[in-house]
Amino acid sequence: MGKKTHGPPLLVAIQKNDRKKVHDILIQNIHSRNKIHDLLTSDIKHMASENVDCPLILATQLPDPTLICYFINNHGIDVNFVHKRGDGRKQKIITLLIVAVKRQLYQTVDELLALRADPDVRNHKGRTALHYAIMGADYKMAKRLCMKGANVNLQDKFEDSPVHMAARFGHIELVKLLHQYGADLYKGGPYGAIPLHIAAEEGHVGLVRLFVQHDVGVNSKVTCDEEGREKAPLHIACEQGHIEEVIVLLDHLKADMNLQCSEGETPLHCCVIREYDNFGMKSKDDFAEVARALIEAGAFVNSRNGRGETPLHLAARNEFQRVVEILITNGANPLIEDNDGNKPIDLVSEDDGVTKQNLKRAMTEQEAVLSQVLEVQSRGFR
Repeated sequence: MGKKTHGPPLLVAIQKNDRKKVHDILIQNIHSRNKIHDLLTSDIKHMASENVDCPLILATQLPDPTLICYFINNHGIDVNFVHKRGDGRKQKIITLLIVAVKRQLYQTVDELLALRADPDVRNHKGRTALHYAIMGADYKMAKRLCMKGANVNLQDKFEDSPVHMAARFGHIELVKLLHQYGADLYKGGPYGAIPLHIAAEEGHVGLVRLFVQHDVGVNSKVTCDEEGREKAPLHIACEQGHIEEVIVLLDHLKADMNLQCSEGETPLHCCVIREYDNFGMKSKDDFAEVARALIEAGAFVNSRNGRGETPLHLAARNEFQRVVEILITNGANPLIEDNDGNKPIDLVSEDDGVTKQNLKRAMTEQEAVLSQVLEVQSRGFR
């Protein structure tokens, strides 16, 4: 009865941050401590709409922490109260601390932590308050939580720990903070990727440098995609067309330009491994510059992957015309066959006449060279 009668006025009083009115509703009209607890922790409909709110959550959202502290200190509310809404897979879970962190309410967070709020309580996504501080790029909030003992290595349901998130978003200072408080830089995240590989995929050059400085091997290979391939940062940077990062990895961090991933692809294979997509990838010029940088650093142009394909096979099949030209100019052999007996020209799409013409010319020149070599060799046997 108390919930139905006093619920909507209580929500209004909380929204207005009217502590006296809240006190009057709770003390003068409801005489059972249990009923007060139930009222504060239940979802209640507003008078003028179908929207529902939990009084505790509503109070936590206020800029002033006075009301939420009043509920905790005077009415026996657990500071680690977990609010649940819905059932099964659709159920949503939230804590008071997560609410305050997401809204960047520093004073409220300080009060909740002083009242011994547990920073490691998770929501329905398996995320803690620290996850949300990182997602909000909120250094001050993250430091508060770390100083109060937040576990920096807890992973959510998507296998992201706070440092994985910081690496993905490129937050160098947050990564430094998390590392200071014990973040595991080798911990596998989504698909097994460690923070270095996540930063490499996103093109965060500064973070790649930072991780390598903290002794995360620049040539370390880990499983880091849904196909289960083990790749090093250079493979990933080349696959994404991150030319600036590729140059840093090669010139400054001394990454191995001929290192093979688990499928036998070298970085040169990786820069042309995907069919080109105008909307989801860097420009073709970026991939061409990646190929050029790799070759200038000493990449083998005729390396074969596990299927016997050279970079020229992949560039021809995936319509990287400029990369085809760069490879040919730098000694790629257009006569090499893959494990299925295909030469690069056999993989070119019908509408890519430019690549077909370039490969035909290169094949003719290569055949002429081979013919001359054979002629010289035959003379030597006479």
